[in-house]
Amino acid sequence: MADSVRVTNDNPITNLDSPGPHLARVINNIDPMRQGGLEVELLLPVGAQDAANRQLYVVKYLSPFYGVTDVGVNGSDPKDYNQTQKSYGFWFVPPDTGSLVMVIFINGNPGQGYWMGCVQDVYMNYMIPGLAASKAASDQAREQDDKQWKESTKSTKELYGTDFVPTGEINRKSIGEGESTINPNIDAMTKPVHPITQVLTDQGTITDTVRGTHTSSSRRETPSNVFGISTPGPIDKRSNAQKGRIGRIDNQINKFVSRLGGHTFIMDDGNDRLLRKYKPSEGPPEYADVEKGETDGLVEFPHDESFRIRTRTGHQILMHNSEDLIYITNATGSAWIELTSQGKIDIYAADSVSIRTESDFNFVADRDINLSAGRSINLHAQSRTNINSIDIVNIQSDASVYLNASSNLNIKATGKLQMSGDSNIDMKTQSFKLGSSTTDILTAGLTHITSLGNLEIKSGNTLISSAGNTEMLSGSNTKITANDFAYLDPPYAPENDTSFVSYTADGFNLDSHKALFKICGEMKAKNVKMLMSNAEVKLVKDAFPAPTYTTKIISCRRAIHSKEPSARTNEVLITN
Repeated sequence: MADSVRVTNDNPITNLDSPGPHLARVINNIDPMRQGGLEVELLLPVGAQDAANRQLYVVKYLSPFYGVTDVGVNGSDPKDYNQTQKSYGFWFVPPDTGSLVMVIFINGNPGQGYWMGCVQDVYMNYMIPGLAASKAASDQAREQDDKQWKESTKSTKELYGTDFVPTGEINRKSIGEGESTINPNIDAMTKPVHPITQVLTDQGTITDTVRGTHTSSSRRETPSNVFGISTPGPIDKRSNAQKGRIGRIDNQINKFVSRLGGHTFIMDDGNDRLLRKYKPSEGPPEYADVEKGETDGLVEFPHDESFRIRTRTGHQILMHNSEDLIYITNATGSAWIELTSQGKIDIYAADSVSIRTESDFNFVADRDINLSAGRSINLHAQSRTNINSIDIVNIQSDASVYLNASSNLNIKATGKLQMSGDSNIDMKTQSFKLGSSTTDILTAGLTHITSLGNLEIKSGNTLISSAGNTEMLSGSNTKITANDFAYLDPPYAPENDTSFVSYTADGFNLDSHKALFKICGEMKAKNVKMLMSNAEVKLVKDAFPAPTYTTKIISCRRAIHSKEPSARTNEVLITN
Protein backbone atom coordinates (compact mmCIF):
# COMPACT_ATOMS: atom_id res chain seq x y z
CA MET A 1 0.00 0.00 0.00
CA ALA A 2 1.25 3.42 -0.86
CA ASP A 3 2.24 5.72 2.01
CA SER A 4 0.07 8.76 2.67
CA VAL A 5 1.85 12.17 2.70
CA ARG A 6 0.74 15.78 2.93
CA VAL A 7 1.32 18.40 0.20
CA THR A 8 0.49 22.09 -0.13
CA ASN A 9 -3.31 21.88 -0.23
CA ASP A 10 -3.27 19.92 3.04
CA ASN A 11 -5.02 16.94 1.47
CA PRO A 12 -3.32 13.59 2.05
CA ILE A 13 -2.38 11.87 -1.20
CA THR A 14 -0.55 8.73 -2.10
CA ASN A 15 2.72 8.40 -3.91
CA LEU A 16 2.72 9.29 -7.58
CA ASP A 17 2.40 6.51 -10.07
CA SER A 18 5.55 7.74 -11.80
CA PRO A 19 8.55 9.58 -10.32
CA GLY A 20 8.76 11.58 -13.54
CA PRO A 21 10.18 13.63 -15.01
CA HIS A 22 7.00 15.69 -15.13
CA LEU A 23 6.31 18.99 -16.86
CA ALA A 24 5.03 21.59 -14.39
CA ARG A 25 4.08 25.26 -14.24
CA VAL A 26 5.46 27.55 -11.52
CA ILE A 27 2.67 28.86 -9.31
CA ASN A 28 4.75 30.37 -6.51
CA ASN A 29 8.49 31.09 -6.35
CA ILE A 30 8.68 32.44 -2.79
CA ASP A 31 10.54 29.91 -0.65
CA PRO A 32 10.42 30.57 3.13
CA MET A 33 13.63 28.54 3.44
CA ARG A 34 15.32 30.70 0.77
CA GLN A 35 16.80 27.72 -1.03
CA GLY A 36 15.20 28.16 -4.44
CA GLY A 37 12.19 25.92 -3.87
CA LEU A 38 9.07 26.26 -6.04
CA GLU A 39 5.40 25.52 -5.73
CA VAL A 40 4.31 23.93 -8.99
CA GLU A 41 1.30 22.45 -10.74
CA LEU A 42 1.84 19.35 -12.85
CA LEU A 43 0.53 19.86 -16.37
CA LEU A 44 -0.73 16.28 -16.44
CA PRO A 45 -2.91 16.13 -13.26
CA VAL A 46 -2.73 13.06 -11.08
CA GLY A 47 -6.15 11.56 -10.59
CA ALA A 48 -9.44 13.41 -10.98
CA GLN A 49 -8.67 17.03 -10.14
CA ASP A 50 -10.77 19.99 -11.13
CA ALA A 51 -9.35 23.51 -11.36
CA ALA A 52 -10.36 24.38 -7.81
CA ASN A 53 -8.78 21.28 -6.33
CA ARG A 54 -5.73 20.86 -8.54
CA GLN A 55 -2.81 19.34 -6.73
CA LEU A 56 0.21 21.59 -6.04
CA TYR A 57 3.64 20.30 -5.09
CA VAL A 58 6.61 21.88 -3.37
CA VAL A 59 9.81 20.97 -5.22
CA LYS A 60 13.35 21.77 -4.13
CA TYR A 61 16.08 23.30 -6.31
CA LEU A 62 18.37 20.67 -7.83
CA SER A 63 21.60 22.50 -8.53
CA PRO A 64 24.01 21.16 -11.19
CA PHE A 65 26.85 21.88 -8.77
CA TYR A 66 26.79 22.43 -5.03
CA GLY A 67 29.02 21.54 -2.11
CA VAL A 68 29.43 22.16 1.60
CA THR A 69 32.05 21.11 4.12
CA ASP A 70 31.19 18.20 6.38
CA VAL A 71 29.22 19.28 9.45
CA GLY A 72 30.42 16.21 11.30
CA VAL A 73 34.01 17.42 11.47
CA ASN A 74 33.26 21.07 12.34
CA GLY A 75 33.45 22.71 15.73
CA SER A 76 30.56 24.19 17.66
CA ASP A 77 31.62 27.81 18.25
CA PRO A 78 29.10 29.98 16.33
CA LYS A 79 31.54 32.95 16.34
CA ASP A 80 34.50 31.13 14.79
CA TYR A 81 34.53 30.99 10.97
CA ASN A 82 37.09 28.19 11.14
CA GLN A 83 34.56 25.92 12.89
CA THR A 84 31.50 26.49 10.70
CA GLN A 85 30.43 24.93 7.38
CA LYS A 86 31.43 26.58 4.08
CA SER A 87 29.11 26.33 1.08
CA TYR A 88 29.96 26.85 -2.58
CA GLY A 89 28.52 26.09 -5.96
CA PHE A 90 26.19 27.13 -8.77
CA TRP A 91 23.16 29.30 -8.04
CA PHE A 92 20.45 30.74 -10.27
CA VAL A 93 17.41 32.70 -9.19
CA PRO A 94 14.18 30.70 -9.35
CA PRO A 95 12.12 31.38 -12.51
CA ASP A 96 9.08 33.65 -12.53
CA THR A 97 5.57 32.37 -11.96
CA GLY A 98 4.08 30.97 -15.16
CA SER A 99 7.41 29.48 -16.28
CA LEU A 100 7.58 25.79 -17.18
CA VAL A 101 9.97 23.52 -15.29
CA MET A 102 10.88 19.85 -15.33
CA VAL A 103 10.41 18.07 -12.00
CA ILE A 104 11.09 14.62 -10.58
CA PHE A 105 9.93 12.84 -7.40
CA ILE A 106 12.23 10.37 -5.65
CA ASN A 107 10.48 6.97 -5.74
CA GLY A 108 7.28 8.86 -6.63
CA ASN A 109 7.24 10.48 -3.17
CA PRO A 110 5.56 13.91 -3.57
CA GLY A 111 7.38 15.08 -0.44
CA GLN A 112 10.73 14.61 -2.19
CA GLY A 113 10.25 16.55 -5.37
CA TYR A 114 13.00 18.50 -7.18
CA TRP A 115 12.95 20.87 -10.10
CA MET A 116 15.96 20.30 -12.33
CA GLY A 117 15.52 22.52 -15.36
CA CYS A 118 13.43 25.11 -17.17
CA VAL A 119 11.48 24.68 -20.39
CA GLN A 120 11.41 27.52 -22.91
CA ASP A 121 8.19 29.13 -23.99
CA VAL A 122 7.86 28.80 -27.76
CA TYR A 123 9.84 31.52 -29.59
CA MET A 124 10.55 33.36 -26.30
CA ASN A 125 14.37 33.44 -26.37
CA TYR A 126 15.39 36.52 -28.40
CA MET A 127 16.56 38.44 -25.29
CA ILE A 128 18.82 35.57 -24.20
CA PRO A 129 21.62 35.97 -23.33
CA GLY A 130 22.55 39.55 -24.15
CA LEU A 131 19.55 41.82 -24.94
CA ALA A 132 20.45 42.04 -28.62
CA ALA A 133 19.42 44.86 -30.92
CA SER A 134 16.97 44.20 -33.73
CA LYS A 135 16.05 45.79 -37.04
CA ALA A 136 12.47 44.76 -36.24
CA ALA A 137 12.19 47.17 -33.32
CA SER A 138 8.90 49.01 -33.04
CA ASP A 139 8.89 52.37 -34.84
CA GLN A 140 7.22 53.86 -31.76
CA ALA A 141 8.59 53.71 -28.22
CA ARG A 142 6.84 54.49 -24.97
CA GLU A 143 8.63 57.21 -23.04
CA GLN A 144 9.99 56.38 -19.58
CA ASP A 145 12.21 57.68 -16.83
CA ASP A 146 13.48 56.37 -13.50
CA LYS A 147 10.08 56.73 -11.85
CA GLN A 148 7.42 55.91 -14.42
CA TRP A 149 6.26 54.64 -17.75
CA LYS A 150 4.68 57.61 -19.48
CA GLU A 151 1.50 57.41 -21.47
CA SER A 152 3.06 59.18 -24.45
CA THR A 153 4.98 57.53 -27.29
CA LYS A 154 7.47 58.94 -29.76
CA SER A 155 9.26 57.79 -32.85
CA THR A 156 12.01 55.33 -31.92
CA LYS A 157 14.46 57.06 -34.22
CA GLU A 158 13.51 60.47 -32.81
CA LEU A 159 14.04 59.27 -29.24
CA TYR A 160 17.26 57.34 -29.75
CA GLY A 161 18.78 58.51 -33.02
CA THR A 162 18.53 55.04 -34.60
CA ASP A 163 15.96 52.31 -35.18
CA PHE A 164 18.48 49.49 -34.56
CA VAL A 165 17.97 49.18 -30.81
CA PRO A 166 17.71 46.45 -28.13
CA THR A 167 14.25 44.90 -27.97
CA GLY A 168 12.12 42.65 -25.83
CA GLU A 169 10.36 39.51 -26.99
CA ILE A 170 7.48 39.60 -29.43
CA ASN A 171 4.06 39.76 -27.82
CA ARG A 172 2.96 36.13 -28.11
CA LYS A 173 -0.67 37.10 -27.96
CA SER A 174 -0.15 38.91 -31.25
CA ILE A 175 0.60 35.59 -32.95
CA GLY A 176 -2.75 34.07 -32.06
CA GLU A 177 -3.21 30.82 -30.21
CA GLY A 178 -3.97 27.87 -32.45
CA GLU A 179 -2.80 29.68 -35.57
CA SER A 180 -2.41 27.23 -38.42
CA THR A 181 0.79 28.82 -39.78
CA ILE A 182 3.75 26.55 -39.01
CA ASN A 183 7.00 28.29 -38.02
CA PRO A 184 5.93 31.87 -38.68
CA ASN A 185 8.75 34.39 -39.34
CA ILE A 186 8.92 35.37 -35.71
CA ASP A 187 12.23 37.22 -35.97
CA ALA A 188 10.81 39.65 -38.53
CA MET A 189 7.85 40.52 -36.33
CA THR A 190 7.80 43.83 -34.48
CA LYS A 191 9.33 43.80 -31.02
CA PRO A 192 8.98 46.47 -28.31
CA VAL A 193 11.98 48.65 -27.45
CA HIS A 194 13.87 47.42 -24.37
CA PRO A 195 14.52 49.88 -21.46
CA ILE A 196 18.31 49.41 -21.81
CA THR A 197 18.02 51.45 -25.00
CA GLN A 198 17.68 54.56 -22.84
CA VAL A 199 20.74 53.48 -20.83
CA LEU A 200 22.87 53.19 -23.98
CA THR A 201 21.51 56.50 -25.25
CA ASP A 202 22.50 58.29 -22.05
CA GLN A 203 25.88 56.56 -22.22
CA GLY A 204 26.45 57.77 -25.79
CA THR A 205 26.88 54.28 -27.30
CA ILE A 206 23.42 53.63 -28.77
CA THR A 207 24.66 54.10 -32.36
CA ASP A 208 27.94 52.25 -31.68
CA THR A 209 27.44 48.66 -32.88
CA VAL A 210 30.62 47.51 -31.12
CA ARG A 211 30.63 49.15 -27.67
CA GLY A 212 26.87 49.68 -27.41
CA THR A 213 24.40 47.57 -29.41
CA HIS A 214 25.18 44.06 -30.70
CA THR A 215 23.54 41.04 -32.32
CA SER A 216 24.28 38.41 -29.64
CA SER A 217 20.90 36.65 -29.48
CA SER A 218 20.27 32.91 -29.21
CA ARG A 219 17.95 33.30 -32.24
CA ARG A 220 20.55 34.89 -34.56
CA GLU A 221 21.43 31.60 -36.30
CA THR A 222 20.88 27.88 -35.90
CA PRO A 223 22.73 26.15 -34.48
CA SER A 224 23.50 29.12 -32.29
CA ASN A 225 27.03 30.49 -31.90
CA VAL A 226 25.97 32.56 -28.89
CA PHE A 227 26.45 31.32 -25.34
CA GLY A 228 25.86 33.06 -22.06
CA ILE A 229 23.64 34.02 -19.17
CA SER A 230 21.21 36.83 -18.53
CA THR A 231 19.53 37.60 -15.23
CA PRO A 232 15.90 38.75 -15.18
CA GLY A 233 16.66 42.01 -13.39
CA PRO A 234 14.58 43.65 -10.66
CA ILE A 235 10.80 43.65 -10.72
CA ASP A 236 9.66 46.81 -12.51
CA LYS A 237 7.72 48.71 -9.85
CA ARG A 238 7.60 52.08 -11.57
CA SER A 239 4.34 53.89 -12.00
CA ASN A 240 2.24 52.36 -14.81
CA ALA A 241 4.38 49.19 -14.91
CA GLN A 242 2.48 45.97 -15.76
CA LYS A 243 0.61 44.15 -12.98
CA GLY A 244 -1.12 40.75 -12.86
CA ARG A 245 -2.79 38.28 -10.49
CA ILE A 246 -0.47 35.44 -9.52
CA GLY A 247 -0.28 32.64 -6.95
CA ARG A 248 -2.51 29.75 -5.92
CA ILE A 249 -5.95 29.93 -7.46
CA ASP A 250 -7.52 30.27 -4.03
CA ASN A 251 -5.07 32.93 -2.86
CA GLN A 252 -4.06 35.10 -5.83
CA ILE A 253 -2.70 38.61 -5.36
CA ASN A 254 -2.23 41.52 -7.76
CA LYS A 255 1.50 42.19 -8.16
CA PHE A 256 3.98 43.88 -10.46
CA VAL A 257 5.02 41.23 -12.99
CA SER A 258 7.35 42.94 -15.48
CA ARG A 259 11.15 42.92 -15.31
CA LEU A 260 13.62 45.73 -15.93
CA GLY A 261 16.16 43.42 -17.57
CA GLY A 262 19.29 42.35 -15.75
CA HIS A 263 22.99 41.64 -16.09
CA THR A 264 24.36 39.82 -19.13
CA PHE A 265 27.31 37.48 -19.62
CA ILE A 266 27.90 36.80 -23.31
CA MET A 267 30.33 34.53 -25.12
CA ASP A 268 29.68 35.06 -28.84
CA ASP A 269 31.62 32.92 -31.33
CA GLY A 270 30.55 35.30 -34.06
CA ASN A 271 28.20 35.41 -37.04
CA ASP A 272 30.09 33.56 -39.80
CA ARG A 273 27.65 34.82 -42.41
CA LEU A 274 29.38 38.22 -42.13
CA LEU A 275 33.18 38.25 -42.39
CA ARG A 276 35.49 41.22 -41.88
CA LYS A 277 37.25 42.27 -45.10
CA TYR A 278 40.38 43.55 -43.35
CA LYS A 279 42.22 42.79 -40.16
CA PRO A 280 41.27 45.37 -37.50
CA SER A 281 44.79 46.83 -37.49
CA GLU A 282 44.81 47.17 -41.27
CA GLY A 283 41.45 48.56 -42.35
CA PRO A 284 37.95 49.82 -41.53
CA PRO A 285 35.13 47.60 -40.16
CA GLU A 286 33.70 46.48 -43.50
CA TYR A 287 32.10 43.03 -43.77
CA ALA A 288 31.50 40.63 -46.65
CA ASP A 289 28.00 39.10 -46.75
CA VAL A 290 28.53 35.39 -47.42
CA GLU A 291 24.82 34.77 -48.12
CA LYS A 292 25.02 37.33 -50.94
CA GLY A 293 27.97 35.50 -52.50
CA GLU A 294 30.66 37.94 -51.38
CA THR A 295 33.96 36.11 -51.04
CA ASP A 296 36.44 38.77 -49.89
CA GLY A 297 35.93 38.21 -46.15
CA LEU A 298 38.39 36.81 -43.61
CA VAL A 299 37.05 33.61 -42.03
CA GLU A 300 39.02 34.24 -38.82
CA PHE A 301 37.11 37.49 -38.22
CA PRO A 302 33.35 36.75 -38.10
CA HIS A 303 31.04 39.60 -37.11
CA ASP A 304 30.43 40.27 -33.39
CA GLU A 305 32.83 37.63 -32.06
CA SER A 306 33.23 38.87 -28.51
CA PHE A 307 33.18 38.27 -24.76
CA ARG A 308 31.01 40.80 -22.95
CA ILE A 309 29.91 41.39 -19.36
CA ARG A 310 27.38 44.19 -18.88
CA THR A 311 25.26 45.21 -15.90
CA ARG A 312 21.66 46.29 -16.10
CA THR A 313 22.63 49.97 -15.78
CA GLY A 314 25.36 49.80 -18.43
CA HIS A 315 28.71 49.12 -16.70
CA GLN A 316 30.63 46.98 -19.16
CA ILE A 317 33.77 44.95 -19.82
CA LEU A 318 34.12 44.07 -23.50
CA MET A 319 36.75 41.95 -25.25
CA HIS A 320 35.91 42.15 -28.95
CA ASN A 321 37.75 39.81 -31.30
CA SER A 322 36.16 41.07 -34.51
CA GLU A 323 37.38 44.64 -33.85
CA ASP A 324 40.40 43.49 -31.80
CA LEU A 325 39.86 45.81 -28.83
CA ILE A 326 39.26 45.78 -25.11
CA TYR A 327 36.80 48.36 -23.75
CA ILE A 328 35.78 49.10 -20.16
CA THR A 329 33.23 51.77 -19.26
CA ASN A 330 31.00 52.92 -16.44
CA ALA A 331 27.24 53.16 -16.83
CA THR A 332 27.06 56.83 -17.78
CA GLY A 333 30.01 56.82 -20.20
CA SER A 334 31.74 59.46 -18.08
CA ALA A 335 34.82 57.27 -17.60
CA TRP A 336 36.22 54.61 -19.93
CA ILE A 337 39.41 52.96 -21.13
CA GLU A 338 40.10 51.27 -24.46
CA LEU A 339 42.99 49.14 -25.76
CA THR A 340 43.09 48.94 -29.57
CA SER A 341 44.68 46.62 -32.13
CA GLN A 342 46.99 49.47 -33.19
CA GLY A 343 48.58 49.37 -29.74
CA LYS A 344 46.82 52.50 -28.48
CA ILE A 345 45.42 52.95 -24.98
CA ASP A 346 42.76 55.63 -24.71
CA ILE A 347 41.53 56.81 -21.31
CA TYR A 348 38.69 59.28 -20.77
CA ALA A 349 37.28 60.79 -17.58
CA ALA A 350 34.69 63.55 -17.27
CA ASP A 351 36.22 64.38 -13.88
CA SER A 352 39.66 63.75 -12.40
CA VAL A 353 42.10 60.94 -13.14
CA SER A 354 44.15 60.07 -10.07
CA ILE A 355 47.08 57.64 -10.07
CA ARG A 356 49.21 57.00 -7.02
CA THR A 357 52.14 54.75 -6.22
CA GLU A 358 54.07 54.39 -2.97
CA SER A 359 57.20 53.87 -5.01
CA ASP A 360 58.37 55.26 -8.39
CA PHE A 361 56.02 56.34 -11.19
CA ASN A 362 57.76 56.18 -14.56
CA PHE A 363 56.72 57.63 -17.92
CA VAL A 364 58.83 56.45 -20.88
CA ALA A 365 58.08 57.36 -24.49
CA ASP A 366 60.30 56.50 -27.46
CA ARG A 367 58.80 59.51 -29.21
CA ASP A 368 57.00 62.54 -27.70
CA ILE A 369 55.35 63.15 -24.33
CA ASN A 370 52.65 65.79 -24.74
CA LEU A 371 50.92 67.48 -21.80
CA SER A 372 48.04 69.85 -22.50
CA ALA A 373 45.80 71.56 -19.94
CA GLY A 374 42.76 73.79 -20.36
CA ARG A 375 43.85 75.60 -17.22
CA SER A 376 47.09 75.08 -15.24
CA ILE A 377 49.85 72.47 -15.27
CA ASN A 378 51.19 72.03 -11.74
CA LEU A 379 54.29 70.02 -10.89
CA HIS A 380 55.15 69.62 -7.22
CA ALA A 381 57.98 67.66 -5.62
CA GLN A 382 58.92 67.30 -1.96
CA SER A 383 62.55 67.18 -3.04
CA ARG A 384 64.42 68.11 -6.22
CA THR A 385 62.79 68.64 -9.63
CA ASN A 386 65.07 67.78 -12.56
CA ILE A 387 64.47 68.50 -16.24
CA ASN A 388 67.20 66.98 -18.41
CA SER A 389 67.44 67.08 -22.18
CA ILE A 390 70.19 66.13 -24.63
CA ASP A 391 68.75 68.72 -27.01
CA ILE A 392 67.14 72.15 -26.66
CA VAL A 393 64.86 72.93 -23.71
CA ASN A 394 62.27 75.45 -24.88
CA ILE A 395 59.96 77.17 -22.38
CA GLN A 396 57.49 79.40 -24.22
CA SER A 397 54.50 81.38 -23.05
CA ASP A 398 52.12 83.77 -24.79
CA ALA A 399 52.16 85.77 -21.55
CA SER A 400 54.85 86.13 -18.88
CA VAL A 401 57.28 83.49 -17.62
CA TYR A 402 58.21 83.62 -13.92
CA LEU A 403 61.06 81.77 -12.23
CA ASN A 404 60.72 82.08 -8.45
CA ALA A 405 63.05 80.68 -5.82
CA SER A 406 62.78 81.06 -2.05
CA SER A 407 66.55 80.61 -1.95
CA ASN A 408 69.08 80.85 -4.79
CA LEU A 409 68.22 80.92 -8.49
CA ASN A 410 71.14 79.52 -10.49
CA ILE A 411 71.30 79.59 -14.27
CA LYS A 412 74.41 77.97 -15.75
CA ALA A 413 75.51 77.39 -19.32
CA THR A 414 78.63 75.53 -20.47
CA GLY A 415 78.49 77.62 -23.63
CA LYS A 416 76.69 80.90 -24.13
CA LEU A 417 74.03 82.18 -21.76
CA GLN A 418 71.77 84.48 -23.77
CA MET A 419 68.88 86.56 -22.48
CA SER A 420 66.95 88.66 -24.97
CA GLY A 421 63.78 90.70 -24.84
CA ASP A 422 61.89 92.71 -27.45
CA SER A 423 61.10 95.16 -24.68
CA ASN A 424 62.72 95.48 -21.25
CA ILE A 425 64.75 92.94 -19.26
CA ASP A 426 64.47 93.67 -15.54
CA MET A 427 66.55 91.78 -13.02
CA LYS A 428 66.15 92.70 -9.36
CA THR A 429 67.69 90.83 -6.48
CA GLN A 430 69.74 91.31 -3.34
CA SER A 431 72.64 89.44 -4.96
CA PHE A 432 72.90 88.77 -8.68
CA LYS A 433 75.64 86.64 -10.26
CA LEU A 434 76.23 85.58 -13.83
CA GLY A 435 78.94 82.98 -14.47
CA SER A 436 79.74 81.64 -17.94
CA SER A 437 82.48 81.38 -20.53
CA THR A 438 80.39 83.76 -22.65
CA THR A 439 77.42 85.78 -21.37
CA ASP A 440 75.24 87.82 -23.74
CA ILE A 441 72.42 90.08 -22.56
CA LEU A 442 70.65 91.50 -25.60
CA THR A 443 67.54 93.69 -25.78
CA ALA A 444 65.96 95.99 -28.31
CA GLY A 445 64.85 98.35 -25.53
CA LEU A 446 66.14 99.20 -22.09
CA THR A 447 68.07 96.69 -20.02
CA HIS A 448 67.87 97.08 -16.23
CA ILE A 449 70.05 95.02 -13.93
CA THR A 450 69.30 96.18 -10.40
CA SER A 451 70.68 94.79 -7.18
CA LEU A 452 69.95 95.94 -3.65
CA GLY A 453 73.16 94.26 -2.55
CA ASN A 454 76.22 93.19 -4.54
CA LEU A 455 76.22 92.89 -8.33
CA GLU A 456 78.89 90.53 -9.63
CA ILE A 457 79.45 89.66 -13.27
CA LYS A 458 82.19 87.05 -13.72
CA SER A 459 82.99 85.52 -17.09
CA GLY A 460 85.83 84.67 -19.41
CA ASN A 461 84.07 86.84 -21.97
CA THR A 462 81.17 89.12 -21.10
CA LEU A 463 79.13 91.05 -23.65
CA ILE A 464 76.39 93.40 -22.48
CA SER A 465 74.86 95.29 -25.37
CA SER A 466 71.61 97.11 -26.06
CA ALA A 467 70.08 99.01 -28.96
CA GLY A 468 68.78 101.40 -26.32
CA ASN A 469 70.24 102.20 -22.92
CA THR A 470 71.77 99.75 -20.47
CA GLU A 471 71.55 100.46 -16.76
CA MET A 472 73.44 98.50 -14.12
CA LEU A 473 72.44 99.66 -10.65
CA SER A 474 73.55 98.30 -7.32
CA GLY A 475 72.62 99.39 -3.82
CA SER A 476 76.08 98.35 -2.70
CA ASN A 477 79.00 97.43 -4.99
CA THR A 478 79.36 96.71 -8.70
CA LYS A 479 82.23 94.27 -9.17
CA ILE A 480 84.19 93.65 -12.34
CA THR A 481 87.20 91.50 -11.53
CA ALA A 482 90.82 91.36 -12.79
CA ASN A 483 91.44 90.30 -16.38
CA ASP A 484 87.85 91.10 -17.33
CA PHE A 485 87.22 93.30 -20.33
CA ALA A 486 84.61 96.06 -20.32
CA TYR A 487 83.38 98.09 -23.24
CA LEU A 488 81.84 101.41 -22.19
CA ASP A 489 79.62 103.42 -24.48
CA PRO A 490 78.14 106.13 -22.21
CA PRO A 491 76.13 109.16 -23.26
CA TYR A 492 78.83 111.36 -24.79
CA ALA A 493 80.20 114.35 -22.95
CA PRO A 494 78.51 117.47 -24.40
CA GLU A 495 80.34 119.46 -27.03
CA ASN A 496 78.24 122.51 -26.16
CA ASP A 497 75.13 123.50 -24.21
CA THR A 498 72.74 122.15 -26.89
CA SER A 499 74.28 118.71 -27.30
CA PHE A 500 71.93 115.68 -26.99
CA VAL A 501 72.31 113.95 -23.60
CA SER A 502 68.80 112.56 -22.96
CA TYR A 503 69.28 108.83 -23.34
CA THR A 504 67.57 108.48 -19.97
CA ALA A 505 64.75 110.42 -18.34
CA ASP A 506 67.12 112.25 -16.00
CA GLY A 507 69.85 112.86 -18.59
CA PHE A 508 73.55 112.08 -17.99
CA ASN A 509 75.01 115.19 -16.37
CA LEU A 510 78.55 116.33 -15.52
CA ASP A 511 78.52 114.50 -12.18
CA SER A 512 77.54 111.30 -13.99
CA HIS A 513 80.55 111.64 -16.31
CA LYS A 514 82.91 112.25 -13.39
CA ALA A 515 81.55 109.20 -11.56
CA LEU A 516 82.09 107.09 -14.67
CA PHE A 517 85.65 108.39 -15.09
CA LYS A 518 86.36 107.47 -11.46
CA ILE A 519 85.18 103.89 -12.09
CA CYS A 520 87.49 103.73 -15.13
CA GLY A 521 90.39 104.70 -12.87
CA GLU A 522 89.45 101.92 -10.46
CA MET A 523 89.32 99.44 -13.32
CA LYS A 524 92.84 100.47 -14.32
CA ALA A 525 94.06 99.88 -10.79
CA LYS A 526 92.42 96.38 -10.73
CA ASN A 527 93.91 95.39 -14.08
CA VAL A 528 90.52 95.34 -15.79
CA LYS A 529 90.89 95.96 -19.51
CA MET A 530 88.68 98.75 -20.82
CA LEU A 531 87.62 100.36 -24.09
CA MET A 532 85.44 103.48 -23.95
CA SER A 533 84.07 105.61 -26.79
CA ASN A 534 83.25 109.28 -26.12
CA ALA A 535 83.27 112.76 -27.62
CA GLU A 536 86.59 114.55 -28.36
CA VAL A 537 86.14 117.28 -25.77
CA LYS A 538 88.43 118.76 -23.13
CA LEU A 539 86.50 117.11 -20.26
CA VAL A 540 87.27 113.64 -21.64
CA LYS A 541 90.85 114.26 -22.74
CA ASP A 542 91.77 115.75 -19.36
CA ALA A 543 90.33 112.72 -17.53
CA PHE A 544 92.37 110.19 -19.53
CA PRO A 545 95.92 111.57 -19.95
CA ALA A 546 98.74 109.77 -21.74
CA PRO A 547 100.68 107.59 -21.12
CA THR A 548 98.31 106.08 -18.51
CA TYR A 549 95.62 105.81 -21.21
CA THR A 550 95.83 105.49 -24.97
CA THR A 551 93.53 107.77 -26.94
CA LYS A 552 92.70 107.34 -30.61
CA ILE A 553 90.76 109.99 -32.53
CA ILE A 554 88.29 108.81 -35.22
CA SER A 555 85.86 110.66 -37.48
CA CYS A 556 82.18 109.58 -37.33
CA ARG A 557 78.74 110.60 -38.54
CA ARG A 558 76.41 111.78 -35.75
CA ALA A 559 72.82 111.09 -36.81
CA ILE A 560 70.96 110.86 -33.52
CA HIS A 561 68.70 113.93 -33.18
CA SER A 562 70.93 115.79 -35.65
CA LYS A 563 69.55 118.39 -38.01
CA GLU A 564 72.35 117.44 -40.45
CA PRO A 565 72.52 113.62 -40.57
CA SER A 566 75.49 113.68 -42.95
CA ALA A 567 77.60 115.89 -40.70
CA ARG A 568 80.76 114.39 -39.21
CA THR A 569 82.49 114.91 -35.89
CA ASN A 570 85.48 113.53 -34.04
CA GLU A 571 85.19 110.86 -31.34
CA VAL A 572 87.80 109.19 -29.17
CA LEU A 573 88.47 105.53 -28.37
CA ILE A 574 90.21 105.25 -25.00
CA THR A 575 91.95 102.12 -23.70
CA ASN A 576 93.93 101.43 -20.58
